[in-house]
Amino acid sequence: MQKDLNVCDLLELYGMLLTERQQDSLRLYYEEDLSLAEIAEHQKISRQGVMEAVRAGSRQLYHYEEHLGLLKKKEKMADYLEQIEALGESNEELMQIVQKLKECIHGI
Repeated sequence: MQKDLNVCDLLELYGMLLTERQQDSLRLYYEEDLSLAEIAEHQKISRQGVMEAVRAGSRQLYHYEEHLGLLKKKEKMADYLEQIEALGESNEELMQIVQKLKECIHGI
């Protein structure tokens, strides 16, 4: 099974909407880089069960993103902030505002 690294970002945004097993399976698989067999051992379920939790969880995350678009909006805001930052490098007050906005976006 090939890893889709976009799932990490989606998991950060929408993970709390998944079942506990899906959250745990996805975090262990994508963030901790454990194999399906290692996760199965940890969760005391079959490798097939882990694979299904990872697949179902990933599909659900993409479904949420398709309908809510938070990751796309977050990335667009970050791009706009970079543009503002490049234009206003000499304005210290503007740079402080840009920094605060970056912290807010990172917290989403």
